[in-house]
Amino acid sequence: MSQPVIVESPPFRIEHCATKATYKAVPMVSMTLNFSLLKKKFPVLLDAGSVLAIAVEDCEVIVHSFGDVLFKTVCDKETMTRIAKKIYECV
Repeated sequence: MSQPVIVESPPFRIEHCATKATYKAVPMVSMTLNFSLLKKKFPVLLDAGSVLAIAVEDCEVIVHSFGDVLFKTVCDKETMTRIAKKIYECV
């Protein structure tokens, strides 16, 4: 998956993270995620204020308040897209 995958509604792309051995979802519009809603919707592994580690579909995901989503344990494009859509519902 060398080319970024671009998804509509909300628009985001999934790309390889150059500084880590993982993938990330990056919103293509400015957003602030609602951490209160995320905490109600998904099990929280770690709350560091502006960053949450949550479990989604048995995968560990790092979520930044500004919308970046790092997939710690996922590399399947369809799964990452599905998880990102669930997370981006919490704006």
